[in-house]
Amino acid sequence: MAGSATSASKASATKRVRKAATTATATPALAEPPTSELACFSDGGGQFPNFRYFRYWWRGEGQRPSIVPLIDKKLRPGDDPRFGIAAKIDLLLPDDAPGDYLDLAHLLERYGARHQPWQQSALVQLNFYLEDGQSAFALFERVRSFCRVQFVSAGCPVILTLHVPGYAGHENPAHCHAQILPRTLGPMGFGSWHHDLACDTGNRSIYAAWQGSLALQP
Repeated sequence: MAGSATSASKASATKRVRKAATTATATPALAEPPTSELACFSDGGGQFPNFRYFRYWWRGEGQRPSIVPLIDKKLRPGDDPRFGIAAKIDLLLPDDAPGDYLDLAHLLERYGARHQPWQQSALVQLNFYLEDGQSAFALFERVRSFCRVQFVSAGCPVILTLHVPGYAGHENPAHCHAQILPRTLGPMGFGSWHHDLACDTGNRSIYAAWQGSLALQP
């Protein structure tokens, strides 16, 4: 009788182990949290001479990828410690912006932290290309002057980078990038949005303003 009881106990234990294994196998794995995509709309290539417009926005629900890699790529377009960095860099802020926002890392961290989930706009990027008879640094100064009047005066921070591929032996023409955060920055931090910049037709009005500024310059 004792042997029968022991056998029954072992059989019961075996059934419990099998049941536990079956249950563990049947338990579905936790799903990955949803992530949104940093999408891009571009216009101007071939249509607007020496000018291109890019609008970045977050598409979809979930965790949003940072815009920092987009900006870092312009600050350091190559891997070489000497020739892989932008030829010239500037950060343009409104006059009433807090002083600690002159730190680009802090500026971008606060921009991301204060981004409402229902707002999809991320970044506006403008590319200005060198014209015949113009130096790269003259282009940079013209773009900087334009951005101060067109965007910074309206409260938007602008990150400027000048690329001169010829420094590294490449044939691509020199060009300047203006990366605009389409949101006002004031004494209390980030405020209202400039939806007129971050829209599919914003490039045309910006290009018209750029051409107007060129006509006023000698």
